Amino acid sequence: MLDWSKCITIDSDSDLPDIEHHFRVFAGPGAGKTHWLTNHIRNVLRKSKRLGATGKVACITYTNTGVEEIQSRLKHSADRVEVATIHSFLYSNVVKPYAFLLKDNDGKYLLNIRQLDGHVEHLPSPKFTNDWKKENNLGYLRDNRKVYECLINLDWCFQDAELVCLPRDLYKLRCGKYWIRKESLNRYKQYYWNIGQIHHEDVLYFSYVLIQNYPEILDFLRAKFPYIFVDEFQDTNPIQTCIIKKIAEDTTIAGVIGDLAQSIYGFQGACRQDFEHFVLDNIVDYKIENNRRSTASIIDLLNHIRGNDIEQKSVDGKKGGPVKLFVGSIHDSIDKAKSKTNTTPIVLVRKNDYAGRIRSNSEQELGELWDDLRYVDSNWERTNFIYAMFLGVELALQRDFKESITGIERNFRKFKDGRSVPKAIKREAAINSLQKAVNDWDNWKETSLLDFNNYFLEYLDNEYNIKVGSLISRGKPKEFAETWRCKDLSQCLKLKDDKSNVRTIHKAKGREYDTVIVGFEEESDLKYIINPDIDNDSSDESRIYYVALSRAKQNLYICLPTLNNHNKQALLALNVSIEG
Repeated sequence: MLDWSKCITIDSDSDLPDIEHHFRVFAGPGAGKTHWLTNHIRNVLRKSKRLGATGKVACITYTNTGVEEIQSRLKHSADRVEVATIHSFLYSNVVKPYAFLLKDNDGKYLLNIRQLDGHVEHLPSPKFTNDWKKENNLGYLRDNRKVYECLINLDWCFQDAELVCLPRDLYKLRCGKYWIRKESLNRYKQYYWNIGQIHHEDVLYFSYVLIQNYPEILDFLRAKFPYIFVDEFQDTNPIQTCIIKKIAEDTTIAGVIGDLAQSIYGFQGACRQDFEHFVLDNIVDYKIENNRRSTASIIDLLNHIRGNDIEQKSVDGKKGGPVKLFVGSIHDSIDKAKSKTNTTPIVLVRKNDYAGRIRSNSEQELGELWDDLRYVDSNWERTNFIYAMFLGVELALQRDFKESITGIERNFRKFKDGRSVPKAIKREAAINSLQKAVNDWDNWKETSLLDFNNYFLEYLDNEYNIKVGSLISRGKPKEFAETWRCKDLSQCLKLKDDKSNVRTIHKAKGREYDTVIVGFEEESDLKYIINPDIDNDSSDESRIYYVALSRAKQNLYICLPTLNNHNKQALLALNVSIEG
């Protein structure tokens, strides 16, 4: 258990007089962690005698949104700082330059380094799945849906100090009355590596393998980055923690910043204990107690949920209006909040499907349509391209053009005659395809997936001689594509960095808004506010709702479909105002 009495209290404007020691900074929501971190980086750039002409400060944060925020705050100092997500940092500095060292026991390359081009989300290929089953004598695994659910859940984790490939939820190894053999999963991954494709989770795996087998890589990293600072460290996983510790074992100064109460990525393998027990030689602990973001009324509710580790106080003492609860539909709550505040509220909800239904003004629960599509359509090239197009449209509508175009152009590998597509043609085809979809999206979203798919595949064929799968013409893929409209598929997208006004709580991490509505689908989830268990290591739920409520600066609303008298009295005791 962390001894909070040994933490040195600082505020978000404090400079550390000594920049040459490892540190941990614990700070709650709105404490000014990002402000403190960027100031500390400037402090290091001014005072350090170890950076020299080529040394840089590495600054690692959890999301691309966080990267953009820190880069914008650093301004002119940004050229001496490498700001990146952990995956981007390790890919650029470890995997990409040293991938040629990755070989199997026979001396063969583990990766097709000629085709290696970034890292992508893992979407199981039906062809690779079938080949894997055949070549590993797994024909008895006949429940293909269960197999798919296992494979899409794969990650790397430590077992007996070795990294092994397993589903995050181990029960998914069971397919009907049979079990998938654990040792076969590494061989499944090899099919993708053979074509130069690595997944996000593979970046951590290969980075760890490389620095374990070639420790001199650590010397190069330390020379290039005498300082490495990691924000949102409560959401790190054991592999990331191990890599950071190895870098900081000699020469490099490491600093980690975060909040145990905001650890909400357990489903992705994050381990809050890694932050709590992170130890390096002569490490110093600091804490920031103030909240510069929210009104005192909001902070009071947050302190109730948080417990006793850090009791936050409002910096300016502004009381603000009470936290309000609306009973009824989420759309009525949005209208009420707009009327009362003259602002556009940000709506935060627990599940992606619920966010999609609110955005689409739909009551239809669609579930996992993209998984359903991949299950019925074995044409992997086609489904990947269509997924990239839908994701690209949504990102473009949120003004994230770089990521939208990059995702689409990755699908353009070969011309119809087998020649590789040059990068310039890839980019042109991606931009023009995206432009056609976005410009006419109001019409496209009401049409069937069949029409959308066949139009763009024919367009690429006719204009660029690029073939991405084949037209949907028969069987279960046609039945599925005729049934579902584009807006249905769009509703089921899961965006890594969602910037819309209705998003999941996880997508709002690190952000703040004047007016927030936290939408509960079920009244029973109120227990995470009324009787919180924020230190529960097996469930993130109380912490997830804590994160949601703490995004609000001025106006905080809670929306529930129903409210019984017991819960009503409990909320009133917490000074929550109840309406309608």
